[in-house]
Amino acid sequence: MNKTTLLRVLVLADLMLAFTALGADLFFGWTLPAGLASFVHDRVGMHGWSNLPHIVLLLVCSTCAFASWIGLALLRPFARPLYLVAWALFLLFVVVRGPSVSTSIGMMVRLVHAMVGGLIVGLVYFSELARRFEHTPATAPGALGFGTDRA
Repeated sequence: MNKTTLLRVLVLADLMLAFTALGADLFFGWTLPAGLASFVHDRVGMHGWSNLPHIVLLLVCSTCAFASWIGLALLRPFARPLYLVAWALFLLFVVVRGPSVSTSIGMMVRLVHAMVGGLIVGLVYFSELARRFEHTPATAPGALGFGTDRA
């Protein structure tokens, strides 16, 4: 499998794992002890303006992630730094949202998601695929080989 195909498979896996982590916690929430289940229920039930910064941060993070996934699949230069920005915003979101509870399956999916993210970063920054993402500088008028005397 060539590196471009591998990147596209990893991007698709990254996308699927991002949604699977949320789905796993929702589906397997019944496995949580009663105290933790009520904590999760109370956190999800929070409404009002106090949640607005978290929601805005999550929307910005999601928008960056989707744009970077599309850009990575199409090998666009903006996608590499945008993918790192999406991860940084997600880490900021994890810090500011406060304590959280996850099921064991949800945590496993999150760990696999982080590993796939690391594989993507390694592939687009530290493999020969990294050259496909770099801008090619415009050539200067004299750089085409015309008018140079090399005797």
